Amino acid sequence: MAELTRNEWTVGRPPQTWERNYSRDALEVKDAFGDVVFQIRVVGDRAQIQGKWYDPTGQHGVIFVKSPDPRRPGGLMVFIVPGKPHDDVKIVPMFRYPSALHMGELAY
Repeated sequence: MAELTRNEWTVGRPPQTWERNYSRDALEVKDAFGDVVFQIRVVGDRAQIQGKWYDPTGQHGVIFVKSPDPRRPGGLMVFIVPGKPHDDVKIVPMFRYPSALHMGELAY
């Protein structure tokens, strides 16, 4: 998904070139469709992580995401299984894009 070499993040080599943006304390990766598939942010002595993980077939997996409902703070764990839609589960981008023009700039 992502590789750190000499303090520079790279993601998805061609033909699967993906977008990424990062700062000193955070990294975000978007897939080929523009959806955020991984986010990590260091806050003090903790790390906040959101992401989508799939098995090798792409048919099964799990999504860890912040609850979209402000009345129910916390996180959600959504299991990806065939026949169960999960397209409505989105990770909200924390950075501005394209990263070539907005490296390290937060969206909020």
